[in-house]
Amino acid sequence: MDEETEINEETGMMTEETGMVLPDASTIRWLEDMIGEKVFIHTVTLYYTGYVVAVSDREVVLMGCAWIPSTGRWGNTVVKGTESVREVEPYREDDQLHVNREAMVTWFEWKHPLPREQKG
Repeated sequence: MDEETEINEETGMMTEETGMVLPDASTIRWLEDMIGEKVFIHTVTLYYTGYVVAVSDREVVLMGCAWIPSTGRWGNTVVKGTESVREVEPYREDDQLHVNREAMVTWFEWKHPLPREQKG
């Protein structure tokens, strides 16, 4: 690391090659830490949004959730949220959707209002 590369003690270390700031391991949010938070889950074949209400070794339980049959342009969906999504099929507000963790491919914190209106 050259002298011009700065290290941010709060968020981690900046790599020379990419300039990307690597997070400190203590700041990484695991699925178990997301109870009460909004997530977007990509399973082997489907996409879901919702509030995480429970997490076990085998399942994640969502409420206030929706199935997203078509995201449209992926980058737009991540940045703009529901306004960019092509199709939405909401569950009832009090439905508990159980997602098998072995079917999950990726997930991330959803930083937009949850889609609650049918669309598409």
